[in-house]
Amino acid sequence: MSLTKLRPIVRAARKLSRCVACRVAFIRKHYPLVVPTLEPYDPECGDKFTMQEWKEMAECGGVIDYDGFGDLGTEEGHSDIRIWPSQWKRPPPSWATHINWYNR
Repeated sequence: MSLTKLRPIVRAARKLSRCVACRVAFIRKHYPLVVPTLEPYDPECGDKFTMQEWKEMAECGGVIDYDGFGDLGTEEGHSDIRIWPSQWKRPPPSWATHINWYNR
């Protein structure tokens, strides 16, 4: 991880907000090589989909923003980075292979 690549993102995050959590979320979103802390999946809370499954559902309208939201994750767990169905065209960070979906 190169600090020279990270510095402009950190500067932009500082200008964006005084909230530390907001800055961290901004940096994680714009610097995808930084893998966030993952929490284990809880089958009682949300449904786990592969990125491909979720994209197909979002593309055909099977899930919409009003239905809920998802957290980016991997096979092992999920992060605190949110994603909504209207964002399905955006490429996810390289580490994100799964979505933990929460219905309303």
